[in-house]
Amino acid sequence: MDTARFRRLFERYFPKDEIARPTPMFEQAFVRNFFDPCFLVDGFTSLKVQQLLSLAYASLPAEEAYLEVGTYQGKTLISALLNNERRPTYACDNFSEFTASTEGSAEVLRLNLRMFGLTDRVTFLNADFRNVMDRDHIREPVGLYLYDGAHSEEMQYLGVKLVEPVLADEALVVVDDWNNPNAGAGTRRAIAESRHHYELLYELPTHDDQRHAMWWDGLGVYCFERVCD
Repeated sequence: MDTARFRRLFERYFPKDEIARPTPMFEQAFVRNFFDPCFLVDGFTSLKVQQLLSLAYASLPAEEAYLEVGTYQGKTLISALLNNERRPTYACDNFSEFTASTEGSAEVLRLNLRMFGLTDRVTFLNADFRNVMDRDHIREPVGLYLYDGAHSEEMQYLGVKLVEPVLADEALVVVDDWNNPNAGAGTRRAIAESRHHYELLYELPTHDDQRHAMWWDGLGVYCFERVCD
């Protein structure tokens, strides 16, 4: 991942002195309908998060992949891919949260990908992420990683720790729901144990009454750099 390019793009759209500033008009559904490239897809995210993922995906080299854990009905996934060049893309979810039926939820995701012509661009892993963080399932180095899975401290910890073997030598690691204390605690514990280098690029805040106007439930954005022997 060209993290320097991503930072230039991101800070062009979101200058540092405006990152923590809400955009009140985004709380209005008719405004989101205008700006959201996949407004009809259900999801737990905001326009700003969608834009960040799109910019990050656009910064991926051709040989590197995007990996998303916690896909639900595909809103963040679709937001990242739309209007960007094709890159290897993996989405992982076992639909254990927010869904009454695993089979039904997987079908909704497939329909949403089909609606936007993205079916053949995504390798979907209907599995617990703990079982697929290897080169048998994820063939390309992962330059962009979004963790939006279960948010217990242990799962957040594993979400960062287990992905390291499949990350590119330089990668962007995005942790969703940063407002949840478990997200930060689990992530920082994994980083403290790692032999590799992490730099916290952005802590992107939000407030409960301004989720659409800001960063939904917050994001932690890290640059990962592999330390080679």
